[in-house]
Amino acid sequence: TPLSSGARLSELMKRPQLGYEALAPLDTARPELEPLVMEQVEVELKYEGYIRRQQAAIDEMTKLLSKKATERLIDKQLSGNPDRMYAFFIFDIDEFKMVNDRYGHSFGDFCICSFSDILKSHFREGDILGRIGGDEFAAFIQVSDTECVEEKVKILSSALHTVIGRGDIRCSVTAS
Repeated sequence: TPLSSGARLSELMKRPQLGYEALAPLDTARPELEPLVMEQVEVELKYEGYIRRQQAAIDEMTKLLSKKATERLIDKQLSGNPDRMYAFFIFDIDEFKMVNDRYGHSFGDFCICSFSDILKSHFREGDILGRIGGDEFAAFIQVSDTECVEEKVKILSSALHTVIGRGDIRCSVTAS
């Protein structure tokens, strides 16, 4: 719940969902501390909001950017640097429904995580790499020329044709 600029500590005590009931004795015992406590509460609420935004920006399973965060960062990159050359890749794990149906969702999740690890290993830290759907991924990178893109496509085509295994289960995974 956002704080109004004139919020007082006594008003916060009426909001148990914030979890600041322990501050109530300060309201009456040491009223001179109220501005400091309010400042601390505002800092903590801003930090909690920041953490929630960070968590929403990252796909929990793969640790890649979420779809919305991917879109937002691509838009920001394009609007901030429209004259640069970029490459945009979309990857879809081939026949992924069959993997889930045949080996179960736990192994399917393992395949998605393994696939995302392969992607991470083939892109730079500053590249935009996200999970945009169940088995769909996107990468957006700055490039110097079309030859660079063609080379990247060759490398990725080879890397994304792999066998993923866990325990006794082995599965050939490809992406297009």
